[in-house]
Formats: sequence, structure tokens, C-alpha cells
Amino acid sequence: MPARVHDPPPRRDRVMPGWDSVAAPVLWHDAVMGAALMLKPSAEMPADLRPLIYHTLKAAESISALATNPPATAR
Repeated sequence: MPARVHDPPPRRDRVMPGWDSVAAPVLWHDAVMGAALMLKPSAEMPADLRPLIYHTLKAAESISALATNPPATAR
């Protein structure tokens, strides 16, 4: 899947007290259909979010690819 430069950047948010998340959009063609979300207790969230962002983006890209081009099913 090509780089998704038109999407909003992944971001870190406080979802509820004591919990933080990193999320990235899941697309079906050009439409946002959901999000890949990584949720961790705030105390366990690392200062360097780059690895979490990388893996969250990869998960979102994989889900987007499956949603847009589902594999053929065996009959």
C-alpha cells in the first residue's frame, strides 16, 4: 500500500483516566471505515512512541489492504 500522506497523522490520546492510546485510520479505498488502536496504561506508555506508531500504522495498512482487496475464498 502506498504511503498514506493524506491521512491525519497517528496520534497519542488519553482515552480514559490512566490509559493512553495510539491510533491510525483504517481505509476502504479513500473512505475511513475505522481505526487501529493500541491502548496501554499511561504508566507503561514509553516516552518514544515511534515503535508503537510504526506497528499501529502497519496494522492499519494491513487491515485497509484486506478490506479493499479481500483474498479470494476457496469454494
